[in-house]
Amino acid sequence: MNLSQSTQRLPDVPRNRLHRWGKFSVLSLALVSSLCLAQTKSEPKIENAEAMKGATAAMNTMEFKRAIETLKPLADKGDANAQFNLGAIYANGRG
Repeated sequence: MNLSQSTQRLPDVPRNRLHRWGKFSVLSLALVSSLCLAQTKSEPKIENAEAMKGATAAMNTMEFKRAIETLKPLADKGDANAQFNLGAIYANGRG
């Protein structure tokens, strides 16, 4: 028995099917890559750090009015930590 006789030929895969899978793979990789890049955490601004320390100290000493006065401008600028803390104050009925 020859080696060529013992091996069976695998069925041919149409080229258009391979092309579709290649396109799908590239598009999937691009989508996953863009989602991973979108998940990167942004660093808080340095100028907001001191104000956040003051607001945290005010919250720890139950001075919620002072904490709100400090957090409100930061939250309006889009600071996520300030928005979260301000929301927590309001959600707990402290402001």
